[in-house]
Amino acid sequence: MKKVAAAYTWSLTVDSGVSHTSLFLNVPDSPVKGVAVNVTVKNVSNEIQFPDTLQWALIDKSTGETYTGTMHGFVNGAILAGNSFDATIDFQVPTYSNDFTLTLTSPAGVDPVTWDIRF
Repeated sequence: MKKVAAAYTWSLTVDSGVSHTSLFLNVPDSPVKGVAVNVTVKNVSNEIQFPDTLQWALIDKSTGETYTGTMHGFVNGAILAGNSFDATIDFQVPTYSNDFTLTLTSPAGVDPVTWDIRF
């Protein structure tokens, strides 16, 4: 599933997307499931960048509904020029949904970067 894209000052690779359960979602007949997208993010600028400014969303292809994600697995704070990190972006989505568009919006006002993803 690897797809690399550049957004402003970041180079991004989507490594995988998986469904998962958590203690809060592992309920029989739950209408919600957890999904995780594993990414590699590299600062390709000449300056320190802050990944907490990146905004991730999944858009359900069948309904157009948007779900925001939370990025985990990196040290909050600055990423030096040329450095990269691996992270996981967690979402909660309806159990009936499988086809999504992953979007990344950077604060620079550049058009969002998108990936098609299926769980």
